[in-house]
Amino acid sequence: MRSLSSLGSRSLAHRPGRTLLTGLGVALGVALLFGVLVANRSVNRSFERATERIPTTFNVSLTRSDGAVLSDDVIVRTFALPHVSNGEVQPDRTELRVAIRGIAATDWQNQIATPALGPDIVFGRIITIGGEQQPDNGFREFRESVEGTLAAFSAVSLFAAGFLIYLTFTTAVLERTALYGLLRALGAHPSQIRRAVVVESLTLGAVSSVVGLLLGFGIASLITRLLAEALGVATPPSEIQLWAVTASITLGVATSVVSALIPARRAGAVEPVAAMRGDHRAAGALSRWWIAGAAMLPAGVGLGVRFPSLRVAPVSATLIVVGSVLLVPPLLKPVARALGVATTRLSRNGRIPVMHLVKERSRSAYTLALIMVVLAMAYSLAAADTSMHDALDEVFDHQYRTDLVVFRAGAPYQPSELAAISRQPHVRAMTALGLGRTTVADRTANVVVIDPASYFGMLSFAWRDGDDRSAAEALRRGGAALVPADLAARAGVRRGDPILLSTPDGSRTLVVAGTFVRFGFLPDMGVVVGPTDAVSFGVAGPVALRLNTVEGTSTSEIVNEVLAVPGPGFTYTQVQTVAQLKEVVIGSVDRYFRLFFAVVLVALIVGLLGLANTLGMSIFERTREVGVLRATGMHRSEIGRMVVVESITLALAAFVLSIPLGMIQAQLLTRGTREQLGFGGGGSQPVWWLVPVGVLATVVAALAALLPARRAGRVEIVDALRFE
Repeated sequence: MRSLSSLGSRSLAHRPGRTLLTGLGVALGVALLFGVLVANRSVNRSFERATERIPTTFNVSLTRSDGAVLSDDVIVRTFALPHVSNGEVQPDRTELRVAIRGIAATDWQNQIATPALGPDIVFGRIITIGGEQQPDNGFREFRESVEGTLAAFSAVSLFAAGFLIYLTFTTAVLERTALYGLLRALGAHPSQIRRAVVVESLTLGAVSSVVGLLLGFGIASLITRLLAEALGVATPPSEIQLWAVTASITLGVATSVVSALIPARRAGAVEPVAAMRGDHRAAGALSRWWIAGAAMLPAGVGLGVRFPSLRVAPVSATLIVVGSVLLVPPLLKPVARALGVATTRLSRNGRIPVMHLVKERSRSAYTLALIMVVLAMAYSLAAADTSMHDALDEVFDHQYRTDLVVFRAGAPYQPSELAAISRQPHVRAMTALGLGRTTVADRTANVVVIDPASYFGMLSFAWRDGDDRSAAEALRRGGAALVPADLAARAGVRRGDPILLSTPDGSRTLVVAGTFVRFGFLPDMGVVVGPTDAVSFGVAGPVALRLNTVEGTSTSEIVNEVLAVPGPGFTYTQVQTVAQLKEVVIGSVDRYFRLFFAVVLVALIVGLLGLANTLGMSIFERTREVGVLRATGMHRSEIGRMVVVESITLALAAFVLSIPLGMIQAQLLTRGTREQLGFGGGGSQPVWWLVPVGVLATVVAALAALLPARRAGRVEIVDALRFE
């Protein structure tokens, strides 16, 4: 027999509605993946360009040839030179360290600095702390985790689209069983029939992927804008690269073809006599894949608990999700029957759809699993959001228990300036912080220098292991450090252990006097040392202040008093209330999660299409049954309600099973975030979120049932009874 490849394209045109819905699912999956790839690349390039302009460490030192103190005039003129973006004066004022950007340090020295400052100024070595530095406090790692999470969520959407392909072609093969039997009887080889189904999926996948790519340009712009806003950078132009286009189309087509392989195999296995006789009911037997799921689920949980790292999280999450999906079929029967007690009351014949779910539990279970995964993602995101806010509250309650936060860029505060600020009439208490840089276990971190007496008189830390009294004593003596819990875990140290920290002059070992929880990458959070050890880390003096004000003082009054204190002309001072700072941080966190929820929404839309497809297939298989029910007096509206009951029961079963899955994912996600990125907070389980997630499942079920219910209600009795 001649090639049957053209059969696939004609088959797609035969069911335009189903083809359109399936193609839309694939297009959305491809569009989301492409949008995330482009957005990640665009924002990364924006950060790379910003890093080229923003200094990450001081790379040139200036001293007098006779070793004398640098004059104020030399310091001011140095800061005014081109390409000097930051700097600090050492405590003895014999050395000035500056950061040069946009020009080679030697060219800046020879062409700009020496002519301007004269021959008496000697330019020293380039200072590097622990290799390449980042202009953040672990921010690059956080940004990479955000991008990885977005990519993982978009992959789930593409997986959902692949499952939609599987359901569509399973339905198509079932509908065409008689046709395939006839073709076999006329001499078609099974491989020809399999090839026809694969070519059909290839055609659908290719067209849908191209459409998805076009949609992806708009989605890429939207995600780029949202991601840039969340990360606090200007929105960069979308950078479209060939590899992103190729990867998106390839994955879209490959997902479509792979998802159609099982239906193609079934089509090729059709026996001519059985097919033409009409004996082609879909198999509802329970497979044994649940045994693999029973092994994968605990393995994924164990891996996530043993290695609470965001780099291991994708592997553990995959094992958990796949294991949970494979475990759904044996769980569907008891769950559906339990829920059926309530849902059957929605229709006079409500027991029929529940019985059908139990009977056809293999296909129904995997549709349920698709909805379950998306609902679990929504719940785990809600839990992570709640945990982030709890962590923020914990840190602010301990480490920002003041009225004002002051940061200065440029020269540090001099003792005379600090004394003048502390004497202002509306300043009740003050503590000063110096900032430096170090590396801990190959990770860049800030160094925060505090005065133990004034700091612990006003503030504290969110202790993981430690207390205010012993920490203050250790920092006063020197040779000790307070280490964020995530950095301590990364370095494998505990309280009382030595820890190796990099300094401008090499490495130095301090004793861990306590570990505490911090909130991510705020600039004045990092390894905390006392004033005795400040010089070792190149900290010339304090550049940040925490102030408590006299009760009744307005913000404008205290800001004016702080800014009125005379200082060097080459500084910039920023004053914020703690409430303003907290609002900024909360806004940033909320923007991240709005972006994540938007991605989950796309996955939910694809899941809705999958549920509608399953219900449509169910109605097709039960056409004769619907005719019998109509012939016995059931009204069209009752037939429609029966379909809605089936959909709601399926969605509620997905919701019930998503609760433990979502809680497991939430616990591992928050634990990994806490251990690797330093975000505090516990494994909060926002059980109140179960209400909106349950409502969401019901709404999805109702929307998915609209078209299948309408189709079932329009079945004519005579046509249904002669259906084969």
